Amino acid sequence: MNITFQVTGVQGKDVVCAVEALDEEFGVVGWKIVEIEAGDSHSQARSVTIPTVSEATTGLVNTCWVA
Repeated sequence: MNITFQVTGVQGKDVVCAVEALDEEFGVVGWKIVEIEAGDSHSQARSVTIPTVSEATTGLVNTCWVA
């Protein structure tokens, strides 16, 4: 499953996010830890592919933190 999201963080700091793929009953069928290097702006858009064990119908960013 491919998930596109935008992260707004502290400028000059790396950010790490836990991204999940969910099935139609909102069960977690895949997840990935995504490391986002510091950029020149507060917001960055990312697109990641999450490997899944069964078909996913949606995805979300569970949480993010400053690395």
